[in-house]
Amino acid sequence: MHNITIRLYRQYDLDLIALKRTIGFNFSGHAKAALISYITKKPYKFVAPEKEELKPGYIPSVMRLQLQLNNKEWEIINAGLKQIRDGYKNAFIKAVIRKSMEGFVFDIYRDRKDLIFAKEEDYLEEPTEKYREKKQKPQETIQREQKLEKDEKKEPKKIDQTEQSKFANTSDLHDETFYEDDTGGLEDDIAKMIQGMSAIAHN
Repeated sequence: MHNITIRLYRQYDLDLIALKRTIGFNFSGHAKAALISYITKKPYKFVAPEKEELKPGYIPSVMRLQLQLNNKEWEIINAGLKQIRDGYKNAFIKAVIRKSMEGFVFDIYRDRKDLIFAKEEDYLEEPTEKYREKKQKPQETIQREQKLEKDEKKEPKKIDQTEQSKFANTSDLHDETFYEDDTGGLEDDIAKMIQGMSAIAHN
């Protein structure tokens, strides 16, 4: 088996991250099929899921996805990637995936409470002035929080077990690398493209 790493960046690749996190959507299978189809010049399209049932939890700044390839898939894809300029293979792979996708994903861009992002300064857009004003705390609030903080030091706050376990089952909370080898029903499509490539090679 061979591996190809795809790096997905939260600031630039939320559409592809959404595909990866959509429950029941076989991102790795479509990614492999898209690459093989482009390299072998065989048409291949997949449709973006209409319902974005996204896996909740933390979205890291960088997600590393390992595509696992068999020998024949590796032979085709590696030969195609050798023609790409060094340092741009990752961008090329993502461009090919997007080229093969029909439709778009939007839901991940909404301010969803079940998707955890990093701090405000990690976002591309600067907060609006209205947002900054909203974030400024009144003096009364500051004093009240200081008082609560002192009280909490005297008596430790009980942890809400429901809130604590809300995202406890998200497997990628601390793991930013995903290994994919299931083509999930796309074996025939990939096999046909490989077979077509073999036929071309023998002519």
